[in-house]
This record gives sequence, structure tokens and C-alpha cells, in this order.
Amino acid sequence: MIKSFVLLFVFFSQFPSSFLNVHSFKVDFVQKTESPFFPSIEDRGFLIVDGCRFRFEYITNDKRLTIGDCKNIYQINEDDNSTLIFPYSKIKNNPFLSILLDRGNLKRNFLIKKIEGKEHYFRLVPLLKSDNMPFTVLKVLLNEKEDRIKKLELIDETGQVTVYTFSNFVPDYKANNSLFTVGGKK
Repeated sequence: MIKSFVLLFVFFSQFPSSFLNVHSFKVDFVQKTESPFFPSIEDRGFLIVDGCRFRFEYITNDKRLTIGDCKNIYQINEDDNSTLIFPYSKIKNNPFLSILLDRGNLKRNFLIKKIEGKEHYFRLVPLLKSDNMPFTVLKVLLNEKEDRIKKLELIDETGQVTVYTFSNFVPDYKANNSLFTVGGKK
């Protein structure tokens, strides 16, 4: 038991605390999805995070918006004005959200290891499989100071690979509260 704990601690301690301690930011992203079953897709958008509140907005192709207000998560399709609402507690452990919102969950949900020979690159493997964690592996690339995310690669069990490339990272971003309400403007 103690040996397992030490081994896990070594893996967990490899993920830099400088990234884990960033609580608010704004960042632009390009999302590319490659699937063995569908044509490639490229989207663009931006993400604003303030603690457990967030705004994840796509500005190309299907206009999509996801807002989290620490109680609920709202997925809004702007083309048909439909909204899906999920209790925040039900999906807060989602691996993608935990990397962006609650990085403290990373150490509880993943086996984390720095990728040998690749500076600032980390591999995260889910400790448990569930509907909330359909990914077989996540790869995270951080900047040189390891306090900003540059790239996030998600590989799922079907072989689909989704890569988010982040740019224009603004730490300690002071967002208007209206951005985290349904109907709030950017």
C-alpha cells in the first residue's frame, strides 16, 4: 500500500504546480478533430475561466456556447436557440473540464507522467473509466514556465484525436459577470 502511494505521488508531483495554481484566464483556441470515421473538422473560439465559472465559445462552423456558473452548465446551440442544462456536480469531474477549471481534480482522476524527451509535455491516463471519461489518454503541452497551456490532445477509445491549440493566453483575466450568465454578451 505504501509503495503504491509513493509511486502515485511521484507521478502526480510531475505535473507543475505553477499550472495547477492558475485560477482565472482567457485564451483563444483552434480545435482540430481527426476521426477514422468522419472528415476532419476545424473550429475556433475562446475560453474564459474564473474559478468554477467559465465561458467556452465556438465562433466558427456551428456557433456553440457552453457556460458554467458553478451551479449548472448550459450548452447553447445558437443556430436553433436550444439549451441543454446539466447540474455542475454531475460533470465537474469531466477530464477536459478538470484540466481547464478544477485542476486539483487532475491528481485524483489521472495517472500523470512527464513524457520522456519532450520538454513541458505530460501524459494523463484516466484512473477509472466512466461515461464522464471516454478518453484513453490526454496529452498536455505547457509553455516554458509551465504556467500556461499551449496544447491539449484528447485521444478516445475509437481512435478519434482532438487537438486544441491555445494562443493569446491572458492570466488573471478580469471578466464581466454577464459572460457567465445565459444571454450574456462577449
